[in-house]
Amino acid sequence: MKPQRHIKTASTAILVFALSAEEETKHKSIFDGARLFEALTAHTLAEVKKTGLPHYLFTEKEQRGNSFGERFAHAIQSLFDLGHDKVITVGNDSPQLKARHLLAAKDCLDGGKNVLGPSNDGGFYLMGIQHCAFDSKTFSKLPWQTRNAYRETLFYFDRKGVDHVSLCALTDIDSLVDVTVLAYSIKSISRAMRHLLASFIQIENVFLYFLKKIIPIGTGVYHNKGSPLVGV
Repeated sequence: MKPQRHIKTASTAILVFALSAEEETKHKSIFDGARLFEALTAHTLAEVKKTGLPHYLFTEKEQRGNSFGERFAHAIQSLFDLGHDKVITVGNDSPQLKARHLLAAKDCLDGGKNVLGPSNDGGFYLMGIQHCAFDSKTFSKLPWQTRNAYRETLFYFDRKGVDHVSLCALTDIDSLVDVTVLAYSIKSISRAMRHLLASFIQIENVFLYFLKKIIPIGTGVYHNKGSPLVGV
């Protein structure tokens, strides 16, 4: 759902801030990843719809700004401009995300608190923020897409002097290592999602097998080290 500025909207809204599947695969080294991220986006939107809250999907087509921080801040501000006074933001890369996490965030916001759901890589899979706690200029300059994003956002709330709480930590997908962990070690995702994730590990293994037949080991031409940490 895209913003329509002539419609007066409800108090709390959910922002799904995520690249399209095709664009996502340019940043995360997962073979045939477009199919995976299409499934993850569908999962996220299905859980979001279960909450009954108004929601908006911002892909690269709706995002505005030169940096991740600018684009993220602009998207949040867009929902405040529609008349919402509380915004819950999520990405599309956490298959553990459930409607109950979103509703827990809403309860925190209704209680006057801002909220973060930390991810295991130092970022977060969810943020709930009050309009009064949002400073677009400062917010856009936080160290997004680094291992310090969660910690620095907590510091941001502290500097603003606003209350905040944290939800349980979840694992999001940045590389094939994360896919492996979620497929074989995490039981809080559906069986269908686990089977989907496992299929990508099998595809990657087949791809590497045939690649090694073409490129001799030790040539230094190919290294499967997963996604590097993206800079700000």
